[in-house]
Parts: sequence; structure tokens; C-alpha cells
Amino acid sequence: MKKLTIALLTGLMSASGWSACSYNFDATQAQISAVLPTLNPIKMVNLSNSKTQILLSSSQNTQYYLALSSDIANKKIALMNSNSYLLPKGDLNIPTTGTLAYELEIKTPLNLLYGEQITIGPLLAVGTSGSSNSSGIIASQYDSNNLGVVGYNNFQTSSSQNYATNVSGKNRIGVYFNQSTKNWGVIINGVNKGYVGHFDYAVDNYGFQFSVGTSGFTQSSPSIGKAVTVELITDKNLFEFVYPSGAKDICGNTI
Repeated sequence: MKKLTIALLTGLMSASGWSACSYNFDATQAQISAVLPTLNPIKMVNLSNSKTQILLSSSQNTQYYLALSSDIANKKIALMNSNSYLLPKGDLNIPTTGTLAYELEIKTPLNLLYGEQITIGPLLAVGTSGSSNSSGIIASQYDSNNLGVVGYNNFQTSSSQNYATNVSGKNRIGVYFNQSTKNWGVIINGVNKGYVGHFDYAVDNYGFQFSVGTSGFTQSSPSIGKAVTVELITDKNLFEFVYPSGAKDICGNTI
């Protein structure tokens, strides 16, 4: 999945309009195919603006799925055509001071057979500062039992944190970052781990991007047709966790 992470980092997400702090993964299959032509990704089904899903199908080789915004897909394609490795600016403008938060929820089938694999991620949340600096968070879930959260600064990862996943098949991650101190923290299934990493830069925009990889599923697998869902929660009214005093959702609404 390292190849996919590097490729995706050059195409960070954007948001559409957000009267209630919403986010829209609205890129088309044609755009997604153009963003990662060597991996033949399939568009994740958009159940709502920011809730995506795939249905497991037979695939011995790794099948990649991707969700991103139409705006960032177009920016990514334009940068590729100009041989540029710069990150496109996310079009969700965010406050440059104070603590901001968002949540992610992952649901996967249980009791996979030997050799079957579902890799959630990288789930990217990255912003830019100026023309060349960037920072953010990359989350992932490997082999249904290992949840990882890592800090990101200018194509370098640091402050990696690993956690056991929930045996129910549902995992919810809360991420909060202080733009003033540049510290970031996580909440895993309701347990606040506190501040666990540091950014090099405060950013003035943000974007999100989802990917999923599957492999090892035969046509006779009992998991065929079962759903894998990945959801981004940006609206404070839909948050389940408690954040530091004065924290806001990424649209600037006080929690």
C-alpha cells in the first residue's frame, strides 16, 4: 500500500459547499481512473456526501477503491499533466488558530477467511501552507485488527500510533489538532489518547481522501457482497466524542 499512499498524497481532497459542515466525495469514475491510471481504481459508492461504501467481490489480486472530490481530482490531473509534484490546495478553508476536530468511522465484515484481506486507507486528511508546505493525518486499518494513525509533514510521516481495533467490526476515530501549538491528538473508540504528535506547519485549508484495498476473496467466500463502509464526519452535531474545551469542527463551528 506504500505505492498507493505516495500516489494519493499528490491529490488531496477538497470540499464542496458546507452549510452544515459537509463534505462531498463526488469524483466520477473517469476522474478516479485518470488520477491513478496504473492501479485501475474503482470509485467507492457515495451513500451520502461523506459516507462511502464498497461491496466485496472476488479478487485474488489487490483491487483498489478510491473516493475523492471532483475538484481535487481535476487539480490532480492537471498537476500530473504538467509533471508537477506539488500538492493541490484543498478548497475547504479552515481557521488558522485554535483546536479543530473531525471523526472517521470504519465498518468491515467479521470472520474473514485465511488469505482474505481488507486494507482501509490511507485515509488522508491534509492541508497546505503557502505554495509548498503541508501537514495532516493519515489513518489506516490493516488486517481488521490493527488501526494506525500517523502524522504527516511535507511527504514525511512521523508520530506513528498503532491501536487494537474493535472486535465488533466498527471503529470510530476522533482527530483533533491545535493550529496554535501544532499538536494533534486522537480518540480511539471513545478513549482519548491525548496529544500524540506535532505538525511542522499550521495550514489554512484542508481536504480528505479515502482508499480501500481488497484481495484474496474467491467466488465462494461467505464475505462476497458484504459491505465495507468508510465515513467522514465533519459536522459538530454528529460528533460522538468529547474534545478539548473551545474546539471547533473544521468549518469553524464551536462544538
